[in-house]
Amino acid sequence: MQTVIVADDDAVNLRLVGSLVSTWDYYPILCSNADQALKEARSTHGPLIFVLDWNMPGTDGMELAKTLKKLNPAHYILMLSSRVSNADLTRALEDGADDYLRKPFEPTELRARVLAGHRTIQLNVRLQQKIAELEETLARVQQLESLLPICMHCKKIRDPEQRWTSVEHYISARTQSRFTHGICPECLERMRTEL
Repeated sequence: MQTVIVADDDAVNLRLVGSLVSTWDYYPILCSNADQALKEARSTHGPLIFVLDWNMPGTDGMELAKTLKKLNPAHYILMLSSRVSNADLTRALEDGADDYLRKPFEPTELRARVLAGHRTIQLNVRLQQKIAELEETLARVQQLESLLPICMHCKKIRDPEQRWTSVEHYISARTQSRFTHGICPECLERMRTEL
C-alpha cells in the first residue's frame, strides 16, 4: 500500500485530505507542520507521495518540497494551495513540486492527481530496476572484454573463482548467449583428408 504524507496546519483540511486518501486505498500519514512531515519522510524508505499545503507557519510547503526532493528526488509532491495566481503555480513547479492543485479542490481531481503520482513513482521504480539490470549487463560485457586466461592445449578458460571451464560454459554463465555446434570449412576439409 502506497503511503501518502499529508501536511497542512489547518486541522479540517488535514482530516479531509487524509480521509479521502484513505478511501482510495492509500495509507495516509497526517502532519500538522513541515517538521513532522520531514521526520516521517526520513523514517520511511522509498519514494513517497506528499500532499503539502503551501502556507504553513515555520517552514512552508515550498521549502519543505525543496528539502524533500534533496532527500529523495523520486518523491512525488503535490502542492495544495489557496494561492491562485499562475505565477504561484509556475514558481511551485519550478521549485520542486510535481503537481499543483488549488483550494478549494474537487475530491475527484485530487484523486486523479494522487493516482498520477502513484503511477509516476511506479515508473521511476521500474526505471531504476532497468538501469540496475543494464549496469549489471555492462559489467558482464566488460568482464568478457578483458583478458581471459585460456589453456593453450584444451582451450578451457579459468573463471574468477579459479575454476577451469569450457568456453561455452564460461560465456553462457555470463551472458544470455546459447551455443549451437557445427563444423567450419577448414575442419571439415581436414576431417576428409584424415579419412
